[in-house]
Amino acid sequence: MNALGHHAIVEMLDEIAYLDGCRPEIAHCIIETGDDGVEECDGRLYCRRCCWDVRGSPMSVTMDYEEDACHCDSCGCLLAYTLSVEAACRSAGLLEDASSRLHSEDRYHVARMVEAFPAGKVLKTAMRAIDGSHDV
Repeated sequence: MNALGHHAIVEMLDEIAYLDGCRPEIAHCIIETGDDGVEECDGRLYCRRCCWDVRGSPMSVTMDYEEDACHCDSCGCLLAYTLSVEAACRSAGLLEDASSRLHSEDRYHVARMVEAFPAGKVLKTAMRAIDGSHDV
């Protein structure tokens, strides 16, 4: 599949997920200053609202590749993420074996899989998510 087809599938899945109510938040963390004076994230990820509630002054973060879906450590809402190739391959097998319908967060996850690894198994799962877009 050419790059345009790959990009179109990702956009379509993201649009379907959005129309189904999936609105991932940008990940934030609380910056702490260590004993050495170096500032770093406290290791937990939050949506903006929860980061303000915990201690104010949120800092948006550029996340490394995730191994699974990413959720706010406080309220549990979906955070925007990118999957590693390995995680995309594992997810493709799990979603392909699932007999239940794919919902909005599943479609968002499939879009992240296609971004990470545009190969046959992942694209097959992506097409299943697109074909099932009318399922709720």
